Order: sequence, then structure tokens, then C-alpha cells
Amino acid sequence: MIDQLVASGCSFTQGKTWATHLDIPAINLASSGAGNTYICQRTLNYLESHGDPEKMLVIIMWSGTSRIDVPVSNEWYKHIRDTFSFVSSDGISNWIHTGSSGNVPVLENLCKTNDNRSLCVDSLQNFILLEHYLRARGYPYIFTSYANYWHEDQEYCPTTEVDPNIGYYCKDMPLYKKFDFSNWVFINDNRDCFGEFALDDIRNRDDAHPSPDTHQRFAREIVLPAIRKFQ
Repeated sequence: MIDQLVASGCSFTQGKTWATHLDIPAINLASSGAGNTYICQRTLNYLESHGDPEKMLVIIMWSGTSRIDVPVSNEWYKHIRDTFSFVSSDGISNWIHTGSSGNVPVLENLCKTNDNRSLCVDSLQNFILLEHYLRARGYPYIFTSYANYWHEDQEYCPTTEVDPNIGYYCKDMPLYKKFDFSNWVFINDNRDCFGEFALDDIRNRDDAHPSPDTHQRFAREIVLPAIRKFQ
């Protein structure tokens, strides 16, 4: 019987967000500014140490394709953790998140060395890696993306304007053509998600994030119906 959620993502998931409105206690692994490498690795690390597939449902809201998570040593993490806001550690691995690359010049330069196709492939590979792990271990799971970067006819996600579209850059690749969306949740058949659900709300706010009320609506209207099939 499912009696606990394990949620992960970026700032759209961290803290008091949609993940706290699902009527089941949640372990929230999300980190502001995080990319998809962090989300994949952090979830794997946690489940290997604390997981129970008979009791836990894993819900992932994948982050933007433009973000890179840079692994750092324990010593370097201790050196920078009080200087930079967008760093994370779980005691096994440490990361700097380039969601804040504008505040860290060396990371900004690192981001510029990556081409859009490679960024999209990296995200796809993280999705597939975590999915295969969850299936192999027997975990029930739900995936979604924080915005729709699946458009095949546009280079960039129209909602965020910075994330290259996986659909555009990977549409001719077998990795994408054979991609399994059966455990993914979207708000419509166009694969719009939370970013699109909350778009009008976000445009009226100063911090580029949905309001608490919109988080609650998204949880109730979109995520909870998907959870019920596991209960």
C-alpha cells in the first residue's frame, strides 16, 4: 500500500508546492536551480539508501533542458556552500546547479560550451535511466516536465524561452522515436504541463513561479487523479 511519496524536481517542486497537496506524506528531494542530472542522481541515491517499492510512489517533475548540474568534490562543496545559493549535497554526491549560472561566471561559460542537441539528449538519457531503475526495482512512478519542451517544430520551449525543445532536436533520433510516455502526466494531448497550466498566473507575478493557489489547483486537478490508479 502506498503511504509515502518521493518527489523531486527544481524550484517548481521544492518547498511548499504541488507536492505538499497530494494527501500523502512526501519526501521532497527537489532543489532550486537544479537540472535533470541532479534529479536523476539524487533520486537514485535516496532510493538506494531509504527506498521501499511496496510503500513509496515516486513523482518526478523534470526540470529545464538548458540546465547543467556540475559535480564537485566534498572539499570544494564545503568551500562554496556558504557562497552560492544553488548548491546541493546528499552526503553521497555534491552539485552546483547552473539554473543560477548568471551568478557564477565560470558556470555561465560552461553552459555556453554545450550545444542544444547535446543538452536535449542528456535530459532524455536521464529520463530513461531513472525510469529503467524504477521499473527494475518495482517502484510505481509518475513523470512530468515543468514545461512543454516536446514541440517538434520550434527550437525553444515557448513557455520558458530558454529551454531547447527535445522534440525539435531529437525528433529524428531512435532514442526519441521509441521514447515511452505511458507513465507521464500532462494537462492535455499537446504535452503542456505545469508551466502552461500556470502561465497566466506566472505572468502576473514577479518571481517567475506559480502562486500557492495554482500549486494547489495543479495538485488537485492534474496530479491527484494520476495518483489514484496506484491506490
